[in-house]
Amino acid sequence: MRLCTILLTLVLLGPVSVISQVNNDSKRDYQWISGFPHYNFSNCRIFDFNIAPMATYSHPNTINLGKTVTNICDTNGELLFFTNGLQICDKNGMLMPNGDSLSPGLYANSNMGLTDGLNCPQGAIILPMPYYGSKYVIFHELSAGSSNTAIGLLYSIVDMSQMNGLGDVISKNNLLISDTLSSGGLTAVRHSNNRDWWLLVPQVNHASFYRILVNPEGVWLDGEQEIGEVHLNGDYNVRFSPDGTKYAYVSYCPDLLISLPVIHISELFNFDRSSGLLSDPKEFSFYDTNTHVYHIAFSPNSNLLYASLGKRIYQWDTESMDMDSSMTIVGEWDGSTWGWAPTYFNYCQLAPDNKIYFNSAPAANYLHVIDKPDIPGIGCNVIQRYIHFSNDKPITGMPNFPDFRLGSVTAIPELEELKENLNFSPNPASDFIQFQVIGKISHNVTLDVEIIDNLGRQLAKINSIQIDESYRVCTSSYPPGLYIARIVSNNKTLLSKKFLVIH
Repeated sequence: MRLCTILLTLVLLGPVSVISQVNNDSKRDYQWISGFPHYNFSNCRIFDFNIAPMATYSHPNTINLGKTVTNICDTNGELLFFTNGLQICDKNGMLMPNGDSLSPGLYANSNMGLTDGLNCPQGAIILPMPYYGSKYVIFHELSAGSSNTAIGLLYSIVDMSQMNGLGDVISKNNLLISDTLSSGGLTAVRHSNNRDWWLLVPQVNHASFYRILVNPEGVWLDGEQEIGEVHLNGDYNVRFSPDGTKYAYVSYCPDLLISLPVIHISELFNFDRSSGLLSDPKEFSFYDTNTHVYHIAFSPNSNLLYASLGKRIYQWDTESMDMDSSMTIVGEWDGSTWGWAPTYFNYCQLAPDNKIYFNSAPAANYLHVIDKPDIPGIGCNVIQRYIHFSNDKPITGMPNFPDFRLGSVTAIPELEELKENLNFSPNPASDFIQFQVIGKISHNVTLDVEIIDNLGRQLAKINSIQIDESYRVCTSSYPPGLYIARIVSNNKTLLSKKFLVIH
């Protein structure tokens, strides 16, 4: 399946453009689309961050926008297209050619599918294809017919050079993963090379994540990693931190016996943008155990994590060894309503203006905001009903984006030449691996070498290596498989290479 996926993508994408996208993607999320399901509304809503302060206004639309909603802008921050996971609309709100019948199956043909789109937060995400200036890949889940079960991951490709710049879906519903997956929980992060993309997808009933790589060669199912706790069936919300070094997820599942949701284990990991591997899992929990965890978001500096639980907003210190001891309630619902509906804290998203916005649950014409999310405690300043849509229609979901402003891993200029100069022999290895780092460094820096397995576990480490000297690591006790050696300076991975162990 992996080979077929790569070949199909390469054929569809065609020749590589000579223009790189990675340095001008910062405005890809400057306009947000959101709306409301169940009704054939003629308009949705745009939140426009090209204007300071953010402006909001109605926009033409021909599809229902529920929990799953995502869009993408051009490099000037102007809307290109959007999707609810089952249909794709162009910038004018009209159904794109071949933009119907995404994620086909029992759920898509049900009443809920017809009126809601995909019924899970983060059920779809759009990424620009590396080096292909006009092509975009949409990842979208295949639902089994219930709102908290996904049985596969699909992807479709949009070419914006077609239809006079309004776009055409040139390929759709390509099967990437056939397995029981988290409902929602699709997110992505830029590779350390500042070109490619990583996606991680939790596998249900396993302590495992699927790892997907998007690069100029196409869409790759790069592997699986077992780490952390078993993922139970339910709705998931996941985030990478803005600096790309952390990954967090929360989940919940309705308890049919007591009609209350049950919060599952939530975890925070370190993430390596070079290898795509997680490490160092830390659990964190909540006081509220019988409510929905609507969404999570990191602070702009990546040091704080927030979660909305309807009546409360929680904050954790991600640098704390014991995250639960750092938990603080920074916002509590003030009792206001919109008609009959309480204006609870619902889905949230870190915005280009470095504020975190929340829509209101179950639906209202307000946005709440965390005004200063880098500040610990109540100083972060939760402002309820910060944005009011007058008497306009409410919104249900918040658009799902990666961080388009994340750049390459900061490195010392002299170390750039090392990227092609980490030598291994033999590869494959049996009893040992010998390596040598060749280069020239004038800065006063310390380089360490770490050997990690495919689960992200550190097996060996050599501190303060010397350039041009050879080092040997015994691998005779390593099980056969794929391993990674990475060069680290000040806890940042500068480069990594893979090698095999066979016996």
